[in-house]
Amino acid sequence: MTKDIMDIDQILSANSAFYEYFRTSNFEAMANLWLEEDTVSVTHPNWPAIDGYDDVLDSWFRIMIEGVPPQIYPEDPIVVRTGNLAIVYCEENLGQTRTIATNTFRKVDDEWRIIQHLASCFPETD
Repeated sequence: MTKDIMDIDQILSANSAFYEYFRTSNFEAMANLWLEEDTVSVTHPNWPAIDGYDDVLDSWFRIMIEGVPPQIYPEDPIVVRTGNLAIVYCEENLGQTRTIATNTFRKVDDEWRIIQHLASCFPETD
């Protein structure tokens, strides 16, 4: 197996883990998946953008621990990779609704760590 294919598999595995940790309220694992830097960011649907590791984790805590995380499953992921950066585009299946997301990962010490998550609702159509 070539290094590029192995990296794609690792990126998709990290992306799947992100959603598993979210669904199961595994806050500790979610925190460990994020790169601990002030440059990370998250934008949840209908929320303002949030920057910085502590604030990003606080948003996940509010959703995963204080709230009820949705049963959310990624579908049809597409990986775009260049060097130590990768973006995964996917649809998020929440049962009755769907969102679209981009998850950006950076490879650090041979591990793909998430540095940005952006999820948005699909526009309503007639």
